[in-house]
Amino acid sequence: MGTAPPIFVAGCGHSGTSLLVRVLGAHSRLCAIPFESQFALKWPEPCEASRGFFARCDQLTRGVGKARWVEKTPRHIYRVGEILRYFPEGKVVLMLRDGRDVACSIRDRYGSLEAGVARWMEDNRAGQAFWNHPNVRVVRYEALVEDFERTLRDVFDFIGEPFEEAVMRYHESPLFYFSPHLEKPGKIFGEHHEQYRNWQMNQPLFDGRGKWRSLSEAEKQVIKDRAGEILVEHGYASDLNW
Repeated sequence: MGTAPPIFVAGCGHSGTSLLVRVLGAHSRLCAIPFESQFALKWPEPCEASRGFFARCDQLTRGVGKARWVEKTPRHIYRVGEILRYFPEGKVVLMLRDGRDVACSIRDRYGSLEAGVARWMEDNRAGQAFWNHPNVRVVRYEALVEDFERTLRDVFDFIGEPFEEAVMRYHESPLFYFSPHLEKPGKIFGEHHEQYRNWQMNQPLFDGRGKWRSLSEAEKQVIKDRAGEILVEHGYASDLNW
């Protein structure tokens, strides 16, 4: 490797992984790889294609005058062990968000609240096995919203990089991650979704908590039946009376 040990951002989709990689990429030493590579999903063992990808990441990082790259693929939450075996000095940040809000967001995109609940449970169950690993840090989306600076300082302390005020102003420098367009499209799904996601990544931090409060009682019961105990376990509810 020609650069410092990389950083990987993973987690259930719609949990803030895009936000975090956007913020990290605003640091003077960190280069955000501008797409979700999904490289580890092709393992069990690193292949020549993966090694070539790592070399390209090193080259891209050096080319922009930075020292370390950051890669974000939500589904890599299923490959944390393999990634850490290949990059023993690398760091993995797992984003965690209230499963009720994640389920709502996934429903809005794919049409199924049940699928959103199932994905949140399955993805986070896979990642939970590594929560206590010294090279893994769980970051709650809610913590970023509640205290952006303090949470980021904790993240930078974990990855071993100095905190920079510029990361708080991440949205002031245009980033073309999902699309070459910065403007918000008229529609957010279908062929317009990638442009919408890119627009989102160029917006200031906003509070996306509490979407679940608009659910009907029947919809809330679906989540309680499937994930109520896990929501309590993760501290997102004190009981099932919500």
